[in-house]
Amino acid sequence: MKIIGRPIGTTKEKKPILEKEFVKLINYTKGDDSIKEFTRSKYLKTFTLLYYSGCRISELISLTVNDLHTIINTEELSLTNSTKTKRPRLIYFSKEAIKELKKIFINEFFNSSKNELLVRTKNKPYDKVSCIGFTAQLNNHIHNVLGELYSTHSFRQGVITEMATKGINSKIIQEYIGHASISTTLRYITPTEADIRQSLIR
Repeated sequence: MKIIGRPIGTTKEKKPILEKEFVKLINYTKGDDSIKEFTRSKYLKTFTLLYYSGCRISELISLTVNDLHTIINTEELSLTNSTKTKRPRLIYFSKEAIKELKKIFINEFFNSSKNELLVRTKNKPYDKVSCIGFTAQLNNHIHNVLGELYSTHSFRQGVITEMATKGINSKIIQEYIGHASISTTLRYITPTEADIRQSLIR
C-alpha cells in the first residue's frame, strides 16, 4: 500500500529561532501558570540548551550534570559517536552561554550527582525522557507561542543562520552543527527580511 504524504507544494517554510524569538519563548514560558513548575523548569532548561548549543533533542536528553561541569569549566563539550551522524563532534560555548547555563542549572551544578541527567523525568533523575514524546510536547508549546512555522529544530536552524550571516565558512558551520552533508547545512540557512534588504545592490 502506497503511503500518501503531504501534497506537493503544501510544505510550509520553517523559520529559525533567533534572539527575538528565544526571548519571547522564554518570557512566555516563565509566565504561563498553566504549566506545572517542574515542567516549566524543564522547558526553560531545554530551550536554553538548544539555543546556545544547536544540539538535537536526541543529543540533549543524554547530557548529564558531569557534562554541565565540563561545559562550564572548559567552555566546550565533546559529543560522542552516538550522535545522529555517528561522528563525534566538539561544541563550543561563549561566555554569555556559560553565564546563562550557570544561572538556569544552578541547583544541578551544586546539588546533583554528576551522573544525573540535565533534562529528566520527575523523581527519576537517571531515566532518559522519550525523545519522540518530549519533542512533540515541546513543539506543541513552541507552536502555541511562536506559531506553526517554528519547532525544536528551529533552534539549529537559528544557529546555522546566525553563523552564515556573520560570514562564517559553510564547511566550518557543517562541522560545528554535525551535518553529514554540506547541502543539508545550506538548506538550513534562512536569511531574514533585513538580511535580504541589506544585500540589495541596486
